[in-house]
Amino acid sequence: MTKREVADVCVGTAKLVLVLLAILVVALLALSIHWKPQALKNQAVVARLLTTACPELSADAPSRIERIRLGNGTALVPGMDRAVSGYILRPRVSRSGFTIAADPVEVGKTGLFFFFREETGMIRYEVDKPAGKFSKPWSIFGPEGEWEKRVQNEIERLPKRAR
Repeated sequence: MTKREVADVCVGTAKLVLVLLAILVVALLALSIHWKPQALKNQAVVARLLTTACPELSADAPSRIERIRLGNGTALVPGMDRAVSGYILRPRVSRSGFTIAADPVEVGKTGLFFFFREETGMIRYEVDKPAGKFSKPWSIFGPEGEWEKRVQNEIERLPKRAR
């Protein structure tokens, strides 16, 4: 082979490597972008369902909460976990009402936040741990853009492994 032929082969190989690297970068970007919209969609659905949760009482006296009905018709049985929209919902009943803990099935992929619905109906959330009665309050209703800003701020606070 002449020097010219060797140089042509090297240039061709370099072009092929660059094209493959560009394809790899595009594929990785597509994969990293794909889960965020699904996680955001799931948590919006779950937050909405938690706000619409209503108890269904037993017919016998004294009445007690038999089920908790979500806005989409899903029935939660107290003491039994249930997967809904990428979250595990854990309903609990007390004498004064009910609570629901909602944790992402896979943090970062199926949801970004952990939720907790108090007996009063207040929804609370945490970013990196299960939410409880002392967590930050969540509002899906508010000034336009507030929710998107809050989500973006919380995403920025996530550990890089979860992003």
